[in-house]
Amino acid sequence: MRTYIFVLLFVIRISYALDLSPNAIGGQGNIPARDSVINFSLADGDFSSNLSLPDAAPDATRITINSNATYKSVLSLKNTDVGVDAISVEKKDSFSFVYSASRQKWRVQTVSYSPNSQGSTIPDLSGQKIIRYSVADGNWAAAVTLPNSAPDGSVVLFDSTATYSSQISPVNTSTGKLEVKTGERYSLVYRADLKSWSALRRDANDSPVAGDTGVCTQYIESASWIQRYDPGTQKNEWSLSVIPTTCGRAIQSDQTNAEYAELVRKFGNDWQWKNNDGGGMRRQLVCHLTIARDKTPWNLEPYRPDVTHDVSISSGCNPH
Repeated sequence: MRTYIFVLLFVIRISYALDLSPNAIGGQGNIPARDSVINFSLADGDFSSNLSLPDAAPDATRITINSNATYKSVLSLKNTDVGVDAISVEKKDSFSFVYSASRQKWRVQTVSYSPNSQGSTIPDLSGQKIIRYSVADGNWAAAVTLPNSAPDGSVVLFDSTATYSSQISPVNTSTGKLEVKTGERYSLVYRADLKSWSALRRDANDSPVAGDTGVCTQYIESASWIQRYDPGTQKNEWSLSVIPTTCGRAIQSDQTNAEYAELVRKFGNDWQWKNNDGGGMRRQLVCHLTIARDKTPWNLEPYRPDVTHDVSISSGCNPH
């Protein structure tokens, strides 16, 4: 009898992560989809203040962002399932995302809770800025309680497939509560300056629901100073060219003060504003929200005077 010995060769594929940083990609924070697994690190001397994920990537691509930098970065979340415009990335923060080609979105990878696993009180977010909490039939709570506080900009992704509604509190609404019905999804965002949670509704594809903005986590996407010729003064004047966030463009009158406060906080100390302040910047902002909400950009000139709302409207947001 002949004995045959077969040797089976197994090829084991070991996946290594590609390590990237701002310095490795030209000193900027637009993370490229160069590999299936990417670790993107921030540090002092190897830093970018603005970060963004690729617009698209091969299915199941994973990107993890870690920060050991002293200064904060802002990570755009527009093409993710988080449902908010952006989140701050601070020292010791870590965020991980996996791309879904079918949904054309990055899905945040984080811990998930439910009434059966955690009870009806959502845990403290001090160690994680984004968490998930879901309710379903057989895993449901009539009332769900949010933490009294959290790191600024923290997000609870709340989803319901339960037959019965759940009441979430405390939330920045007239009643202090939010009713979540079956099939609804919300991004609950903590605003440290308001010491409260705001609710942003998401659709089935985890995109913000138009006209349902709640309290924005960020109102101003970007702004820059430019000079424009003004026919009224017959000279070049400094103009702040403002790009609002999607949420900032859709706000209602109860959020005007918050949007203007962010504008002042970010640009109010610039000499172009301080040395030419005629008092009319807020009026121009309100005017744009009234008659030029969809215009890009919003051009606001510090030298313009503070006039009545009617005068501002009749002058096309350019009063003299």
